[in-house]
Amino acid sequence: MRLRKRAIGLSISGASTNTLVEWLSCPACGQRYGSFISACPVCGQPNLAQRAPARHRKTRVKKIWIISGVVIAAVVAVVLSAGFGPSPSEKLAEYKQYALERINNDRKQFGLNPVLLSNNEAAQKHADEMLQTRKLSHWTTDGMKPYMRYSINNGTGDVTQNAATQFMFSDGDPAMEARIQLCKRGVAYCDEIDVKQSIDKLQHEMVYNDLECCNDGHRHNILDPYHTHVSIGLAFDGVEIFIVQNFENQYIDWGKPASYDSNVVSMSGRTLGEADLVDIEIYYDPLPTNQTYQQNADRNAYDSGDLVGFVISKDLPFSEEAFEDIPVIRATDWSAAEKNFDISFSLEKLTSEHGPGVYTLTLIGLELEKEDSEPYSLSSISIFKQR
Repeated sequence: MRLRKRAIGLSISGASTNTLVEWLSCPACGQRYGSFISACPVCGQPNLAQRAPARHRKTRVKKIWIISGVVIAAVVAVVLSAGFGPSPSEKLAEYKQYALERINNDRKQFGLNPVLLSNNEAAQKHADEMLQTRKLSHWTTDGMKPYMRYSINNGTGDVTQNAATQFMFSDGDPAMEARIQLCKRGVAYCDEIDVKQSIDKLQHEMVYNDLECCNDGHRHNILDPYHTHVSIGLAFDGVEIFIVQNFENQYIDWGKPASYDSNVVSMSGRTLGEADLVDIEIYYDPLPTNQTYQQNADRNAYDSGDLVGFVISKDLPFSEEAFEDIPVIRATDWSAAEKNFDISFSLEKLTSEHGPGVYTLTLIGLELEKEDSEPYSLSSISIFKQR
């Protein structure tokens, strides 16, 4: 069966706090900055409202594009354009719709169906947290991988994540680094970042310039023909923007989403599309913690955990050798008729071996009427066993 690699991101460090201040306009260059700053942070013109002198400085900035923690070769010198404060909620819907259009434009170029915008909140929460920590990572600070966070936010599809960032870079210039830090702290006024331009650039890089960076991992995710939805997270403050794309496979109309009680998993629903449910793969991860985050935050890829078991119908003949060393669980109930299913099975065989942790159930579909059909994920749900 398949162990799925999700190649996406490394990290950038920083911190952000917001401060309410009175703003002044520099009489020399027009830059706006906090009234308590002794001099203009751009040109060094003394703040006449204060007595402390300040040196004259001339600075410049370079804007570098980063995707998956890899610096894209083109470095463009620009006038400083940065901002501060939280992403304006009133604009997020517009920006997400724009990002969706860019995704679907690329899919259309390759003859693929468009994806719909999902309202799952995991992507937005992840983007918000990365802006707060100034760190690009697939792991959230509580140690969760994307599919865990997706399940926590009531997601019932299978999810695969892209994450990218654009940030301001000082290029070793101490004055510029100080200027950027002022913007991050909210004590210097900076122009709002061009969010749509950032979306355009990062989307283009993920589709058309992804081989060297990430072995085309982002590209394959965006152009996966089996994706049906995408939930999008955008968080920015001018100094930096984080984009999260959680692509989803939603092929189950759930009557009863997977539940876990006394080591028994039960679920019922109906498969959508052409595929039939053929088996369930079970992946295992240790329970997530902040230490998990600290150990993995800089990794440029995440996987689905360890494949520890398969669930099949109790009536299905199979060869033990076909599954190598992976345990096979025969469902105590596997009723299926006209794409409707009702399934229950025991996890005791696995929990007794692996103990507490996250058990992710991935429902695998196959279009049985097609000779060349390949298996693909219909849905994925993470179950957290605490003890």
